[in-house]
Amino acid sequence: MELLKAAHEEIKKIDPGLKVVFGGTSGVPVAYLEKCLKAGAADFYDVMNIHPYLNRREPEEVFKLLNPLFELQKKYKAEKPV
Repeated sequence: MELLKAAHEEIKKIDPGLKVVFGGTSGVPVAYLEKCLKAGAADFYDVMNIHPYLNRREPEEVFKLLNPLFELQKKYKAEKPV
């Protein structure tokens, strides 16, 4: 969280219009993402970045993987682009 906050501050000093992207996760680690959002991480990024690997699943199944993330975003009022 400290690194994200520091990076956000420096990036916005350089150009407030630049987008800060949350560090990409492998899959959708709900417990980790909830810990981050609960700690206030959403104040320090503009776009959530995850890698929802499907591992031989149908492309449409990506939404099943993302729904828990969307629920967390609503819970913590952190609804930002993914």
